Amino acid sequence: MKITLATRGRTFTDSVLLSIFNVDLVAKTVSHNAVSGDLDKAIEQSVGAFLPVNNDDDDYDANNSEDFSQTGRIQGENDLLPIVLKKVDVGGIFQLGIPGHLRIWRGADRTGEVTATTDFDARVETNLYVEGISLGTDELKLNWRLGNQPIITGDQIKITAFRWTGPLNVPGYAVYNYKAEGALSTSKWVTPSHGTIKSGANTSDVTILWGQGAVVGKASYEASSMYTWDLDVNVVRVGLGPINRIVYGTGPHVFLPDQTVISSFNGPAMRAVLSVEFEGPTVAGAVRGVKFIEAGLTQTMYVSSWHADYDQLPKVQAAGFGRRNTSSMEGNYYLDGVSKTGPSLIPWYDSNDESTADANGLLDHLRDTNQTLTLIVEDTPSLAGTNMLTQTENGIADFVDRFSVMLDFQIGLTVRTIETRNQADQIYTSRASAYWTFNGSGTINTPFYIKTGTGNLGPAFFTEVADGSQLTSNRTLANEAGKQLTW
Repeated sequence: MKITLATRGRTFTDSVLLSIFNVDLVAKTVSHNAVSGDLDKAIEQSVGAFLPVNNDDDDYDANNSEDFSQTGRIQGENDLLPIVLKKVDVGGIFQLGIPGHLRIWRGADRTGEVTATTDFDARVETNLYVEGISLGTDELKLNWRLGNQPIITGDQIKITAFRWTGPLNVPGYAVYNYKAEGALSTSKWVTPSHGTIKSGANTSDVTILWGQGAVVGKASYEASSMYTWDLDVNVVRVGLGPINRIVYGTGPHVFLPDQTVISSFNGPAMRAVLSVEFEGPTVAGAVRGVKFIEAGLTQTMYVSSWHADYDQLPKVQAAGFGRRNTSSMEGNYYLDGVSKTGPSLIPWYDSNDESTADANGLLDHLRDTNQTLTLIVEDTPSLAGTNMLTQTENGIADFVDRFSVMLDFQIGLTVRTIETRNQADQIYTSRASAYWTFNGSGTINTPFYIKTGTGNLGPAFFTEVADGSQLTSNRTLANEAGKQLTW
């Protein structure tokens, strides 16, 4: 194509004309969501610029929608790539060739959308902002027209929108997965703000242990040496409040003839009371993140010993006497929680009503306010020491001589986010724990039961956990296993 400039009466090719008037598009480089310089012209079309798909929640709107899916201004928007249309002294009109994975805005707050038909006065330097709306790589083109002449394609910059995923509202001292895709093979997550990479360092797939909170943490992704972007994460402080006590009842006792070992007659065998403090980061005067956090008391159980001995019965295929009747649950771990099954299992321990997950004061779907609430839970284990008091072998009948019953419990304050990004809602993190034991062992001298076990023992308070330890919530429920018990 050739263009004639009437003012000079000379003819120029496009390349010469562009060289004379320098139709220039500049992409800014970014370090932690702040402009750090200009992208080198030498790599504009080879490596190019990078930005994330705008799928976070900078404005923390009522529906917590991804920013790119909303209309109107996004308060606090910080994931847009600044570009500059450099002015041309001779004037003319600029237009942009916009690839489908991008949107262009006049305002840094995502206002004033620009389309391919939007005209810009080429005599004025114009600042614009690029938004990633889907995964992709293509060139953003600056087109120029002088007077009634045809449009010329000037500068072009390759722009890649990568996608990152991971929960945006999390409890403190918990570990979550963050992934990114669509950038370079060398792209990687780097040291986060208010957190520590626990696994996957220098890759695009990491786990991060967040700090205590209440703060906006930042998961940082280095797409290239020129572009490091921060994903804002609301880290909610879930801390132990002023009330923290565990008390134990006396026991055990045995009911004969149904051989039930009861852990306590004088109130519950274990009663725990714990107050929990919730504090979310404050942004623009408003608390964030708290409504996404659930906390409750959970309990796991290890059946250390559950069997009965009959000393007068001959051993099976061995010399001497002594027969043992062992429960199928001995030596196994269980989750002591609400009777639900399948992937929707919620492991909160509930001693009041096993059909209602929040009957013990479970804190879920809270308002976005800082607050202190109290959890209370009780447990009084009881179980049969054997399925038969008397066994008979070859005409020899023997009344049971002893029960060995010992259950080891871990009760804890457990927290989670209800966010589903990267299956974050399936992670249950321990924030405090206590180990206690019910030892109901004893000898039987009909009709008396002589206690040899230590009864109910454990600490007087919960101990804080801050290393991101997770509850194994996919274990078999103790009550469900009990229904299938065999000897």
